[in-house]
Amino acid sequence: MELHGGSWRVHASSVDDISKISDAIKWISGGSSEIIEDRGKSSIGARLTTIKSRMSRKSALVSLKMIPKSSWVKMSENGLIEKIDDEGVIHLRLDLSKLVVGEVEIAPSVFVKRVVKGKFKIAHFPGEEMNTVAKRLFGILSE
Repeated sequence: MELHGGSWRVHASSVDDISKISDAIKWISGGSSEIIEDRGKSSIGARLTTIKSRMSRKSALVSLKMIPKSSWVKMSENGLIEKIDDEGVIHLRLDLSKLVVGEVEIAPSVFVKRVVKGKFKIAHFPGEEMNTVAKRLFGILSE
């Protein structure tokens, strides 16, 4: 297994349909992951709800496999494999408007209004190159 685990997170305003967004996060997380809704206020005082899911390694892999293979191939071609942070975390952004209607699409590199942010920790052993492990994981996901 190439992952330790993962998470999805989205910020929703008071005019958003929190239950639809929460259902979408639960769905993309494999259905069995813990969903946390944290209600608060933004820096300007508006109501804000942060919806998060935390996934085990198995759920994280299931979640990543829900992303279409064409998106993984496109990410590999655009060099996103090399954009993993120093701690071995893959950062992804999904288009929120598509996710709530049951479509999974990685947000394009240009700014998209509403996104779901994903973090997935790569499992690697000492001496293993992070990019090698990431390429192996991307190969599994794009098969």
